[in-house]
Amino acid sequence: MEQLDGTEMLDLMVSPVFCVKDGRIVKLNEAASRLFLREGVEIAQLLESGTEDYAAFSGGMLYVTLCLYGQLWGATVTKVADMDVFTLDQQFDSDELRVLALAARE
Repeated sequence: MEQLDGTEMLDLMVSPVFCVKDGRIVKLNEAASRLFLREGVEIAQLLESGTEDYAAFSGGMLYVTLCLYGQLWGATVTKVADMDVFTLDQQFDSDELRVLALAARE
């Protein structure tokens, strides 16, 4: 029987989802690829807020914001095995982003 790594479920999700390992995107679903994300992209260049928190992230859940080609997105990060799974949930305008970044910081 073939060993599954747990990322096969990504393609069943409607939301854009991608996995990061060693600071780079290593797997993404169809919805994420429609946002022009690609394997090999460094996550650090996409983080809009939560950079310090993500650098210290070792488990549980974390909320960050990403900038994807001029669009701001909220993302929940979950640790699964040796990868971080980013689930994008919505786009924000800059005022909403500031409020969420402050709330997340608190």
